[in-house]
Amino acid sequence: MERAVIRVSGTVQGVGFRYAVRARARSAGITGYVKNNEDNTVEIVAEGARPYIESFIRKIRSVGEPVVVDDIQVSHQEATGEFKRFEVITGDLRTELMEGFGAGHMLFERSFQKQDEMLGHQQEMLNKQDQTIATIQGYSEKMLNKQDQTIATIQGYSEKMLDKQDQTIATIQGYSEKMLDKQDQTIATIQGYSEKMLNKQDQTTSEVRVLSNNLGGMMDRRFQRLDGEISLIKEKMDL
Repeated sequence: MERAVIRVSGTVQGVGFRYAVRARARSAGITGYVKNNEDNTVEIVAEGARPYIESFIRKIRSVGEPVVVDDIQVSHQEATGEFKRFEVITGDLRTELMEGFGAGHMLFERSFQKQDEMLGHQQEMLNKQDQTIATIQGYSEKMLNKQDQTIATIQGYSEKMLDKQDQTIATIQGYSEKMLDKQDQTIATIQGYSEKMLNKQDQTTSEVRVLSNNLGGMMDRRFQRLDGEISLIKEKMDL
């Protein structure tokens, strides 16, 4: 346990600083007191474990507006244990009322300032939003123009492709007609060869028939001669 005697200077009177100090001290388990001095500083006597004392001092440095802490002077002493809790030592009623009204007035003023700042920030945000919308609109117009150019380019390519397709179809039709003509010529040639082959086949068949008839006649005459010769031989042999 130790005691810290603290003197705080700055905007620390009439702004609710003592009550903020008491709240922080009680939450840290620190005993002692806080009071206003005639030289517009605030005196704090705090007893507790050293780590809690150091943490308490850091917290009172940053109480926040409307309190403004300019300087803190600390002297460490041995704790006496005379305090049961942490208290605010107040002055006479008139002084305390005036300080309370003054603190309230400052809080209201600070609240209005904060509100004005918020409105200013809001206006900046609205202006930024307007700029963003204008930028988006500009980009949208550029995108639409680019899209129109792209569509026109695609249409141009489509027309060229259709023209090329028409040319290709015309070429294919030309080749198809030529192929059909060639096919007709081929068929006519085949038919001509077929007719010639049929005529040749008829001639061959006629020639074969003639040869067959001639050969039959020759064989008949030869057989007759053989029969005659055989008969002569038999007569000579007296058979």
